[in-house]
Amino acid sequence: MYSTFDTVDFNDPEQHFAAALINVPGLGPGGVGIPPAWAAIISKHLVEIGYVWAPWLARLADANGKIDINDLPKQTKKLQRPMRGPVNVWNPATQWVPMDTPDPELIVLPSPDAMTVQERSAMLDLFKAGGYLPEPEEPTNFAEEL
Repeated sequence: MYSTFDTVDFNDPEQHFAAALINVPGLGPGGVGIPPAWAAIISKHLVEIGYVWAPWLARLADANGKIDINDLPKQTKKLQRPMRGPVNVWNPATQWVPMDTPDPELIVLPSPDAMTVQERSAMLDLFKAGGYLPEPEEPTNFAEEL
């Protein structure tokens, strides 16, 4: 069953945004239908990372329109960058983790300029042995023998 703004329990993270995820505009004239189970997962995720719906926030305001910062929901998850690979949405090493999770140590590649000749040679040998740096092909001899 779909939530509506009249029936949603904004204190329930799985419902907080569920009503806003009905018929989401953007793909074609009819919008996108998000299944209720997915809407609940997305809604809970948004609440865990600190998002809240503005009309719900307005209910927290006092007579002067002020909201005590201690009354705001606390962010419980953060986006952890990947320890290696590109920083984009397609890298599965990027993940949402509890706020107190330490960031992983980043993989730092050595600078060839800081290596000795022997170290650079050893790295090249490793790349060649692994097939990452193939041997150059012999050039084709186009000269004709008369």
